[in-house]
Formats: sequence, structure tokens, C-alpha cells
Amino acid sequence: MLNFEFFFPVLLDTIILFILLETVLGENTTFRACEPKNCGAANLNISYPFWINGEQESYCGHPGFQVSCTDDKIPILHLSGEDYLIRDISYQNQSLLVTNAAAIYDEPSCPIPHQNFTVLGSPFSFSDYHLDLYFFYNCSLVPKEYFVFPITCTENSNKNLNSYATIIREGGLKFMNSSSEKCESLVGVPIEMDEGTSLNTLMEKQYSDLIKKGFVLTWNSSVSDCNECQRSGGSCGSENTKFVCFCLNGSHQRSCINGAAQKFKGRKKILIGAGAAFASSVLCVSIAICLKRKPSRFWKVLNKNDQNVEAFLKTHGSLAPKRYSYMDVKKMTNSFKEKLGEGGYGSVFKGRLYDGRQVAVKVLLSKPNRDNSGEEFINEVASISRTSHVNIVTLLGFCSDKHDKRALIYEFMPNGSLDNFIYSKDLAPSESGSTIGWELLYQVAIGIARGLEYLHRGCTTRILHFDIKPHNILLDEELCPQKESIISMLGARGTAGYIAPEVFSRNFGGISNKSDVYSYGMMVLEMVGSRKNFDAKVGMDHSSQLYFPDWVYERLIQDQDLGFHGVMTEEREEATKKMIIAGLWCIQMNPLSRPSMSKVLEMLEGSVEALEIPPKPFLSSPPNLQQPSISSSTISIL
Repeated sequence: MLNFEFFFPVLLDTIILFILLETVLGENTTFRACEPKNCGAANLNISYPFWINGEQESYCGHPGFQVSCTDDKIPILHLSGEDYLIRDISYQNQSLLVTNAAAIYDEPSCPIPHQNFTVLGSPFSFSDYHLDLYFFYNCSLVPKEYFVFPITCTENSNKNLNSYATIIREGGLKFMNSSSEKCESLVGVPIEMDEGTSLNTLMEKQYSDLIKKGFVLTWNSSVSDCNECQRSGGSCGSENTKFVCFCLNGSHQRSCINGAAQKFKGRKKILIGAGAAFASSVLCVSIAICLKRKPSRFWKVLNKNDQNVEAFLKTHGSLAPKRYSYMDVKKMTNSFKEKLGEGGYGSVFKGRLYDGRQVAVKVLLSKPNRDNSGEEFINEVASISRTSHVNIVTLLGFCSDKHDKRALIYEFMPNGSLDNFIYSKDLAPSESGSTIGWELLYQVAIGIARGLEYLHRGCTTRILHFDIKPHNILLDEELCPQKESIISMLGARGTAGYIAPEVFSRNFGGISNKSDVYSYGMMVLEMVGSRKNFDAKVGMDHSSQLYFPDWVYERLIQDQDLGFHGVMTEEREEATKKMIIAGLWCIQMNPLSRPSMSKVLEMLEGSVEALEIPPKPFLSSPPNLQQPSISSSTISIL
């Protein structure tokens, strides 16, 4: 009888031999296949890190640099869900000029962007001269104090609604955060400002010309450092996202090794003839034996996702959250019968564990560009599983199987989310108990601040939330706030109305924990006013009350009655002022002017007399800030 212990190492040796033979066969092929090509009427040079789909293999370029050379010989780069024409490439400066294809071909006279442009998840960055042009569609109010480009070609039957565009440095940001209430939609796209050009000059142009002109993107020099390879006679490419130099004698890390190419030519046929028959026969026999005797072990070796999960469970031992199969998830949710909510990252279902505990199960959406090995997902699960705080929802388990089914299992919060309690006419407890008292709401604000402070400072790994809003603040039986902690490194971050300006545009600085502080401030002001910060129901005759932060700031500095419903006791008035002042500090445009969450706690728990009234927010954007970038240890959670 054949011995498995003998054949398994033979199998591995044979696979190695087979791979080596395949490499020898493909050496010259990869070298020739990855030579630079031309595309377009101007014969635009397409070479590493770019590669042409359909004419070259993906290893000829770097991930994210795939180019389509159309029938019209126009180079196209697919970015942020849309096609962009490549008008020029500078390999020396690692930059390229692109223009939205729809603006040129589909809507040349009146281009109307339909979705936001983002470089998140791509290998590109904006140039130093980029600006953001924001489009506000079907708005009930057009700001008169800011310069806007009117848009007249949108389809809208309501004559009272208007659409317009504005450059963010000219004040569009004030209205951006209220767009979900006063406008049907908001879209931001980049434009380019030439060096030495003023904003006034840009305003004299048509917005369509600004879009058609395009914008510049850059990529990291480490991606395309192939000069040494090309000088040695090689062709640049990549293997598993790492740079390689394809040469006649094989692949090398930086450049070709001279003198070895001719030696391989004479040996190719001998190697192929001697090894191919032996390799294929032994390989087939060995695989058959392995599949018969150890099928699960065999496939497990091939399953990178399982390897990552097993390594995580082994490392964390009893401290790791429990792993569930997808069948377990279906059983605990009764085949996803009761949906609790839905968001950009997936749907949340009510479930029950085998021991009877109720849970909330978040089933994550599959992403076409997701890391199929699951390594990123497991790393994030490991990070959030190390958090432990009274104001952070506990992660009880997770699901990550080989079919790309992923889910997160959290403790269930019976009282739902904070938004169910704060958007009411007053904060006095009603007979139905649908609202919470003012004192308790004040304690909820403090509890949320403590949870955020823990995420920013108390964890082993610094964690940013990026989506602080009432819908993500869950309340337990005692109405104690718990932040929903759904992990994600991909996709857009934040919600209109709460998102910090620097998340939209780096003109306001780098993304940091101060981005969470901004969202917290917007939420606290909504808690104070028991309404959305932008209230379209106020009416045009009282437009000064449309934007609550502006309205409450004016009353605060003039020491006027804040005009809230219910009995205003001395304790309630003091708590109200502390929440307003802290909230206004948090929503300062300049991230450096915002307090840390530790300072916010001091404001809320200290004396109101010790608080200084902040400058009025939303007056103008700050200058470019030299904000420290987030370190690699920073994990973002939604």
C-alpha cells in the first residue's frame, strides 16, 4: 500500500519542479509581453505601472493601473466607478492628467456629475493644486452670500427647486453638511487650478470648462521605480503587488543579471523533456492519494482565508471572539427573518445564540475589490475585539468562510438608537415614554464622549470611528449609550450632516481623531435642539433659523433666551449651555481648533463659567494645514 507520509513530500517537490518548469517556459514570454506599448492618436506611451487590458497581462503593471485602449484608440482609466480619459502621463513626475469621459462625450454642454469622486482604495492621490467643485441638486434654498454656478439643465418639474455648483473654498461647506435636508443630493468632483491662478479667475469661467479641463493625479514613486530595470534591459512588472524586473533569464527584484540568459537557452529543451512527463504523472498520483486520505487538510492548505482565521484564533486563544460558520449565522437569525437596519456596509438582523442571548448580526456586503484572503478583515476583528468599555458595543463573534461570507455578531441593544429619542418637540418624558428626560440626555452626551475618548486614547491601537451620528448610538436597558463598532477599511466614510470638512477635502487638513470630534459636535447640537441641524420646515421667512448652529450661536453671544420647550431650570440651562459651547468648539472648521475628547469631557463635566465661547464656525475655510498623517497603526471603524 502506498504511504501518505512518503507521497506528501514528493507531492510538494513535484509541485515545485512543475512551477520551475513553467517559469522557464514563461521567462521569455513575460519579458516580451511587458514591453511598453502606445495607445491613442497621440501615441501615448503606456508602460509600467500601467498595463493595457486585452493586450497585456496584469503582471505587466501594478494593481489599480489597468488601462483600456478603446476602438477609437483612446486610453481609458476606470476610477471611482466611472471612465476617465488619460490625456497625458508624466512617468518622470509620477503624474497623469485625466478628464471624465461623460463630460466630453455624453454631456459636453452641461456636464452633470452623478457620483462623488474619491481616490480612496486606489493607488492615486490628488495634486497640490486640486480644488473641490460641489454640485447641489434640487435645493429649496440657494445661498446669495456665496458665489455659485447655476445649473439649468437638470430634470426637475418643481420650479421652486434649484441646482447649483460651488467651489468649496468659497463657502459651499456650510451648506454641504445640511445638504441631506435642503437639497436632494450632493456630488463632489475635483478640478485643477493652475499655479498662479486666483479663485476669482476660476469664477469667471464656465463650470463645464473647469470639468473638461480635467485634473492631475499622482502615484507613489515606490510603485514605479523601474529606471534601473529598464537600464539593464529588462521590462518592469509585478508579482503579488511587489515590483519585479522581467529579464531574459527570469524575474529579479531590481534589475537584470547579465550573462545568464544564453546559458538558459541551451538547457530549456532538456529540462522540459526530462521533467515534464515525470512531473505530470507523479503529480496526478500524489494529488489523488492526498484527496482520498486527507481531503480537508489538502484544501485547507490552499485556503488562505482559513489560514488567516486559524492563525488569529491561535494567537488570541480564549480572548478571541467566537467564530461562526455561515450556516450558524443563518440559524441564529432564522434565515435573516427580522431586519433591524441597513447601511452602506450591509444589513443588520436580529438573532439569538444557542444560549438564548439576543444578538445583532451585521452581514457585510461583498465587495468586488475585497481582499479575498480575509487578512484585512481578520486584522480589524482582532483590533476591535481588544476594546472593552462600558460605552462600546461588545463584539461577540464573527463569520469569515471560504465563500467570502462575512458577518459580525454584537450584543443586542433593546432600546434601539438615539435618533428615536431626540427628534421631538421637547425633552419632557411623554406618557408613552418615547422621549428621555433632559438630565438623562445630558448623561448620554457624556457617555458618548467617554466612549470616543477611549477609542482615541485608551485602546492599544488608536481607533477612529468616522461615522458618529444618532443612528449609530445604541441604548441599552438603562438607556446607557453604546457606540456601534462595525469595522471597515473600504468605501466612503461618514454621513452628510455630520462629516468633517477634511474628510471631503484636504484643503482643511488631514484626517485625524479631530474628524470624530467634529461629528460628535454636530450630533450634540442636534441633541440640544431636538431637531436636525438644518430644518427645512422653518420656512424661508425665518431663514436665519434654518441652520441651527448659526441660530444658537447668535443667541448665545447675545445672551438671549435659547427658546427651548419645557421648563428651563437652572440645572437644565447650565447643562444646555455646556453642551452648546462644547458642540460649537467641536465643529470649528480648522481641525487644530477643535478640542480633544478629553477636553470635551472637561467642558461637559466642569463649570459653565469656566468655558470660553468659541469663534463662530462656518465663516471661512482655514488655510492649508500641515496636519500629521495617521500612522499605520490607526484602524478606522464605521
